[in-house]
Amino acid sequence: MSAMTVHSSASRPANHRFYLSDGNIKFKLDDGTLYKVHRYFFENHSSEFAADHLNGATQDIVNLPEVSSVDFNRFLALIYPTEIGERDIHTLDEWTSVLRLATKWSMSRLLALALREIEPIAGVFDKILISREFDLGETWLQLSASTGNYNMALGAGSSQGPGSGLAGATALDRMPVEQSTSRLEERLDDIKELVRELRLTSDLRDMHNVRQTSEAHDRLENLGEGIMLKLNDSNAQYSNLSSRLNRLIVKADEGSAVLLQIDANTADLRDRLLDADAKIEHSIMAANERRDEIINELAIHKDELVSSMRQFCQDLDTDAGRRHEDLRDSIEQLLLELQRSFSVG
Repeated sequence: MSAMTVHSSASRPANHRFYLSDGNIKFKLDDGTLYKVHRYFFENHSSEFAADHLNGATQDIVNLPEVSSVDFNRFLALIYPTEIGERDIHTLDEWTSVLRLATKWSMSRLLALALREIEPIAGVFDKILISREFDLGETWLQLSASTGNYNMALGAGSSQGPGSGLAGATALDRMPVEQSTSRLEERLDDIKELVRELRLTSDLRDMHNVRQTSEAHDRLENLGEGIMLKLNDSNAQYSNLSSRLNRLIVKADEGSAVLLQIDANTADLRDRLLDADAKIEHSIMAANERRDEIINELAIHKDELVSSMRQFCQDLDTDAGRRHEDLRDSIEQLLLELQRSFSVG
């Protein structure tokens, strides 16, 4: 029996269609998917489920171990269809998911419904696998075969049609209905023989697995070749990009060296300009100081200079007057001499 626990770890975001706002019970799967649905359906249609998971349950979240989200989504799609009066479940895989959970939780009505829906759409090989997985036995296979859903074209020998036994089983898978029920009933003994043979051996499944493995191996080889081609192309592109990147790095280093030199020259020029500014400022300060000194000296000696200039002017006037008198005397003396000379003559 599965024990119920309150799950405190983080769950996947509940943003799917089966997280109902008015649901009154939460289920959590092994992959962390969280569901919120109505307790009624599970409690009233499966006493085994109720005993295992809901008996006296007051927990917020009930764990459902060993249940896949794909199966549970398909199971809930029967309970909560997207449209009233319509079914969301149609394919063999979808009905097999319903059958799996109906069997697990002993929901007899859903189990019977799933088998009815599976019977007309499943091939012989599918039915054999389903019979073995859910332990349905030979009786279900015989009843399924006698309902007239398949044309069991079994020949009496190897020269008649697909043949019988394991080789015939592969030809029976998903064959259309082409003969009447009376024809199938005539061949019922052949069908029973086929069923017993398939039930007693696992060769068919092994052959199917081998075929699938071989096909998967071929697909993987093809995929691997494609991946290798892409890897080689990617390596070539990477080498090209790497070369271009190396060239860009070299150019970037050269540019960095030039920028460093420019920075150094700029710093030197800035220092020289600062030094020149300092010298010019010092010279201006010295010139201003000398100007102030000259102005002060001029202010101090102004009166003395004015007096000296006045004295110079007076001296110049006196000297000019004296020279004027001397010149006049010289002229008068010259005139007297000239008169005497003319008199004598």
